[in-house]
Amino acid sequence: MKCRAGCALLAAALWLSPAPSAADGPAPSTVLVRADSAWAMEDWRVARELYSAALAEDPGQSRAVFRLARLTDDRMRALGLYRRYVALEPDDPWGYMAAGDVLSQLGRTGEALMEYARAAQLAPGERDVVVGRARVMDRAGRRDEAAEIRRRWLTVHPDDTAVWGDLGRAWLKAGRPRRAARALEHALAAGPDPGAAHRLRLAAALAGPAVEPLATVSRDSDGNHSHAAGFTADVAVGDGARLGARVLRTNVEGGGARGAVDEASLRFALRPRAAWRIEGATGVARFGLRAVAPVANRWCGELRARWRDAGGSPRFEARVERVTLASNPQLLSGLALRNEGRLALELPVRAFRLRGGLRGAMIEAGDRRNWRGTAGGAVALALSPNVAPWIRYHHSGYRDPTDAGYFAPRRAQSVEVGSSFELGEGSPWSLSLDAGGGLQRIATHDGVAGSWKPALEFYGYLGRALGPGRELRLEAEAENSIAVTTSATTSGSWSYGSLSLALRWALR
Repeated sequence: MKCRAGCALLAAALWLSPAPSAADGPAPSTVLVRADSAWAMEDWRVARELYSAALAEDPGQSRAVFRLARLTDDRMRALGLYRRYVALEPDDPWGYMAAGDVLSQLGRTGEALMEYARAAQLAPGERDVVVGRARVMDRAGRRDEAAEIRRRWLTVHPDDTAVWGDLGRAWLKAGRPRRAARALEHALAAGPDPGAAHRLRLAAALAGPAVEPLATVSRDSDGNHSHAAGFTADVAVGDGARLGARVLRTNVEGGGARGAVDEASLRFALRPRAAWRIEGATGVARFGLRAVAPVANRWCGELRARWRDAGGSPRFEARVERVTLASNPQLLSGLALRNEGRLALELPVRAFRLRGGLRGAMIEAGDRRNWRGTAGGAVALALSPNVAPWIRYHHSGYRDPTDAGYFAPRRAQSVEVGSSFELGEGSPWSLSLDAGGGLQRIATHDGVAGSWKPALEFYGYLGRALGPGRELRLEAEAENSIAVTTSATTSGSWSYGSLSLALRWALR
């Protein structure tokens, strides 16, 4: 079997080149000729039927095997057909590459790379091997490695504008806008390309300064409500590094009293690798409760590190923070702060994702301190990249009771089922929903556990791209689960809702 070498892309080789066939084999059957004709006319239903008939007539007909694999929507069946093809045509590198692509789409990255290694042995220096291997890395979220593969290829083939375009796209997703811009400029050297030109404008916007005005309103079932307004401004100080400042004023009212918290902080965001994100802030919160207590200042800050690859890899997050608790005027008068540490881990197990988390917090309110611990676990089923139903359990509790303005049960438990849903990738819309419901029960320090009652929670995010580096964001949240929430609840029958609006505006 001989395939045409030197085709521009693996996809083009698979779809546009003549299908594989034995070089010295017998003349094709009438059924196979008709199947090839239907393929050429892009009549996929008829081609599928005829190739199946040709394969029944001759089980060793490699072209029928290959094209049936291309025509099936079932990835597992396609993988089986490609492996059958490889057994028939062991010297064709494109068979191994096709199998590798399917394995990559199934999240089996290691096996996919092994198939590409076999293809590289058969066709050393073949462009499609290099391009295909880089795309396998992209699907797995290993964007730094994908970029390095492309960079090495471009060192020897600097005029390959298509790979320059792929490199620019990969650097954008890896949070390296300056490198992305340089790559995309090379991609546009051969002539106009609307896609590359758009990504170049986006890279330039992401490499420049930006401002983000924001506003939030919230209300709980005990009559406390707040509204906040402020802005964030930041600038890139390196590729994958931003430095900025945030100013926010939160007004709180409830129980006939009102007050405010003014916060000012310096912030940074780093992306040392595509999968790593590190963010932090430090600043001052200024508490003021009208006609009740004098103004007072307290320092606040946070540090968060996240490891999040794509392609079904483990995910990890660690976070420490010292933040204000300003959900009601009594907490304001006590200068309430939450000092908390969190760990979260997510592990893929076939089609499932196992999630676990631990949180420990020390609450400061006035001259009193209290401790809260939380543990939780969940199992999610990845029905698709966008839909994942889940079931989860949380257990939390405070060491001591308190009258400092927040509800501190000895134990709170919840069991919920729900689902997450994502749609769009910001072109121009993106939507993310996470909602669930179940049961919860609470035990106070001076009583036994109460009866199970309904527990509900909802989070929604809607984004609308307004141009390169510019996006309008709307977030909504509602919950009544005492065991899950990080807010300072005010009673055992507490519920809460909030709405936030922000506008990210690149200044370039």
